[in-house]
Parts: sequence; C-alpha cells; structure tokens
Amino acid sequence: MNSLLSVILITKNNQDTIVEVMSALKGFGEVIVVDGNSADKTVETIKKIIPKAKVFQKDFGQNIGLQRKYGLKYATGDWVLLLDSDEVVSGELAKEIKSVINNKKSNNSAFEIPYQNYFLGRPVNYGGEDYKMVRLFKKDCLEIRPSILHNQLVVKKGQVGKLTGKIVHRSYRSLGQVYSKFSDYSVRMRLV
Repeated sequence: MNSLLSVILITKNNQDTIVEVMSALKGFGEVIVVDGNSADKTVETIKKIIPKAKVFQKDFGQNIGLQRKYGLKYATGDWVLLLDSDEVVSGELAKEIKSVINNKKSNNSAFEIPYQNYFLGRPVNYGGEDYKMVRLFKKDCLEIRPSILHNQLVVKKGQVGKLTGKIVHRSYRSLGQVYSKFSDYSVRMRLV
C-alpha cells in the first residue's frame, strides 16, 4: 500500500505565485493550506486549481513555525512536505518523493531537499543561494519549533537522507518585492 503524503503550504497574499505552486501539486497528495487571511485572490485560486485542498485561515502574526504547526495538526498523511507559497516542486522532485515515501526498507525519517533559487527570473547558484533544507519527513519523527523567519525543524528519530530533485524557489521576483521582503525581515528580526 502506498504511503499518503500531506503537503502543508503557508500563504498570504500570494496570487502572483500560487498558480505555479498549486499546479505542481495536482494529484500529489493531501494539500493543507494555512492562509494568513489573504486580501487578494490567493484562496480562490487555490480552490480553483485543487478543489479538495483543505484551507484554514489563521492570522500569520510574526511566526512561520506556528503556522506550520497549525497545519501539521490537520495532516493525515504518514509523510509531510512543507512548502512556502513561492516554492514549486519540480517534476524530478515529485517522482523522487513518491519513490522514497513508499520505500519500506529505508531508515530515513526525513530528507533534505536542494533549492534552485531565482533572482529576477534567473537562476542563482552562488552567494549562499545553493542550499538544502529538511522539508520532507515522517509526521511523527519531527518537531516544528516556533520561528520568526525560517524553519526550525528538529528530527527526533531516524536518519536524514538527501534528495537530488529540487524545489524551485522564486523568492526574488522584482526589485520592489525584494526591497519589501527584506524590509519585513529586518522589522521581524528586531522582535527577536
């Protein structure tokens, strides 16, 4: 029997990126969206692409970790994939995920996934933009801790494997968006 995958996606006012993200998730597994009360058409677009997506509204506040933990309590899958609203599962990664979550002989309870970051539509491979993060894990083997900006994930049991398929990360789409993003980061970091 195949293992069920739950995808937890965090959104807030992401109608400009959500079509590509959701299109890559069609037929992929259970999709759980924790939306930070979007004022645009993010939720409407999600429901149009994946009508069975479970969408929950929760004020984002200043803590991405709490948003992810909130989504995790609704996940019914054996495995969980965490995504942001500007992260797209590549075709190669989708195939690899389906293979590893159904491999009953593996001792891995989590997997690091490499990122392919983009700046203004062009791939970036240097300057700290070539990294991997744990984003795929068995539901009962990992703890999500509160976090202002980036993930704080702790693997509680099992081994961490490495995948080769990439998450396509379209984080830097325009100069205005980059400025806004880093201004927001600087304000949030003052709160730490």
